[in-house]
This record gives sequence, C-alpha cells and structure tokens, in this order.
Amino acid sequence: MAQVRESMTESGFALRQNGRFAVLRVGEAKAVAKNMLGLDLRFEHMPLDNDPAHSGMFLSQVKELAIATELAFLVTNDNTYPAIG
Repeated sequence: MAQVRESMTESGFALRQNGRFAVLRVGEAKAVAKNMLGLDLRFEHMPLDNDPAHSGMFLSQVKELAIATELAFLVTNDNTYPAIG
C-alpha cells in the first residue's frame, strides 16, 4: 500500500484522511458485473510512468456499441448545435 500511496501523491492525487483504497479480485469483479448487472467488464494493465501497477476497467466494445447505437436514435437536428459558435 505504501507504493500505491506514493504513486498516487506523485501523480498529484490528494489523499484524504477519510479516503480508502479497495483491492478487488478481477475475476470476482467481472462475475458480479456479469451476474448482477449483465455487463461484461474487461481489465487492462496500463502502466503509467509513475504508476507501473495502473490498470483500467472497461465495458465490452459490444456493449459500448449497443449503447452508442441506441443513443444515436436520440440525435436530431433539434438537439444538435455547432461545436464552434
């Protein structure tokens, strides 16, 4: 935990007195997401310069595509605006 704390503070993250870190097993987290929420989670090791243990958690691309497809039906000329105004 000392290395985790050190890497967090070096990356500019402010640790608070009442803050907590949780250590989860990847398999258990994936099982809960699947069984309770119907989501397929993916974990990827993504080391940073000051945090070699850093990982990311992602939804499956299929789920992201399904959500994006559904949201696309909500986009109309009435609710879109120029990026530069």
